[in-house]
Amino acid sequence: MPQLDSVVRFEGETTLLELVDALSTGSDWHSVHGIAYCDHGQVVATPARALVEDLDELPFPERNYEPQVVLGRNMMPLIASRGCARTCSFCSIHTFYRAAPGKIVRTRKPSEVVREMRMLYEDRGCSEPYGDAGPASLWTNYIAMTYRER
Repeated sequence: MPQLDSVVRFEGETTLLELVDALSTGSDWHSVHGIAYCDHGQVVATPARALVEDLDELPFPERNYEPQVVLGRNMMPLIASRGCARTCSFCSIHTFYRAAPGKIVRTRKPSEVVREMRMLYEDRGCSEPYGDAGPASLWTNYIAMTYRER
């Protein structure tokens, strides 16, 4: 793709902010860690940026759109964890995460997941968050118990 200058590799929260900052200030964006770009027909990859260690430090995503309605339920995405400890033959996610520095499986605190679920319900009318349910059913059960307590 001739229009493509660079791509963000692995998780992009920090890398994308640094890339936008470099582009907006006119600094050299080629030194931003966690990207790959084409230079005279050759792919150049900068050093990989470590995976986000504490997912609870990330702000909630901006959701300025209406929930998706599926079977009468208002649904919106919610991320409770990243990574996967399994190595299923049909899935490449384990290869993706093992190539980046940092802990592969990371989970959010159940109380933070519940806080986001409540915010989705109260602010956006979301009756059913969907997406990653977590790497282990015990952890998912802990989220459910925390939700009931609040």
